[in-house]
Amino acid sequence: MTHLDRRRWPAALLISALLVYGWLAPPSAADTPGAPPPDPGVVVAATPSPSGGYWTTDAAGRVTATGSAAHRGDLAALLLDAPVVGMSATPTGLGYWMVASDGGVFAFGDAPFLGSAAAFDLWAPVVGMAATPTGLGYWMVASDGGVFAFGDARYHGSTGALDLWAPVVDVAATPTGLGYWLLAGDGGVFTFGDASFLGSRSAPETRARRLQPAASGLGYWIADGGGGVTGFGAAALLAPPAHLSVPVAAVGLADEKPSEADEYVAGLSADRLAAWDALAACESGGDWAIDTGNGYYGGVQFSLDSWQAVGGQGFPHLNTRNEQIYRAELLLASGGWGNWPSCARRLGLG
Repeated sequence: MTHLDRRRWPAALLISALLVYGWLAPPSAADTPGAPPPDPGVVVAATPSPSGGYWTTDAAGRVTATGSAAHRGDLAALLLDAPVVGMSATPTGLGYWMVASDGGVFAFGDAPFLGSAAAFDLWAPVVGMAATPTGLGYWMVASDGGVFAFGDARYHGSTGALDLWAPVVDVAATPTGLGYWLLAGDGGVFTFGDASFLGSRSAPETRARRLQPAASGLGYWIADGGGGVTGFGAAALLAPPAHLSVPVAAVGLADEKPSEADEYVAGLSADRLAAWDALAACESGGDWAIDTGNGYYGGVQFSLDSWQAVGGQGFPHLNTRNEQIYRAELLLASGGWGNWPSCARRLGLG
């Protein structure tokens, strides 16, 4: 039987092939060993206006408008099946799309709905999207580099057949709409169509998060999760856009009150906090933001099931140390130090 590589088929042809030929779907991302998870941290989309406005949205689809950007709606009142992982503005700046990790697309303002991948049995979760210059199409990309095209967006290739060193985290369109760049978490850049390769970066400590092309298409900036921005090509000579210079972890948090987790952890004894830090050092080298792709996340290596069982939102490694400790305390109360058998025994906890 001929194998159907959905990462290389336009969406309309894919759906027709599945319906007409009844081909079996390949395993889903959840069933694929080592499949990288979506990255539901805060994402940003800029207006086309030179005044520098932008929107931010979190994993729940709650949108904040900054500068010249106007709030056109969000998903705050909905219970989503999957976290929001990408956002793109229309060419007018009067609307935007959001995409969830399951390929679902949500349109606001003058953004037209042109299709989604929500009905597909994806090989890997969607991690980002980019609109065409006309505003009549968009691409979305999965963490394995598979590309899906909708509306007037044209498929120009993918990294679906490559053995990547790190999962893909973003897609950005060229100014002509005749190509796109894919960005991997290790800072690697892949070019398709008329997109030019102008350099890449290695950011193992902070992880590459977004690629923003210069208006000319002759350069781009790569932003990492810590707010660092590096320019390549013509962009190396220009100041980065304001929305790229904002640390992702800090977006939307400045005015928030201390969380329940912060208040709880503030009441823990120094010995208890030292125990959690020692456990994290054993489990993850003390890296509360770690995600190695092994199915365990954060400082004390939660599985997603155990994290959700104690009320955790999103992915553990994308939450603060305090939030992880708070959820770990809840897990400890229900199952003891046996939830971390090897390291707890090594540290004499129990």
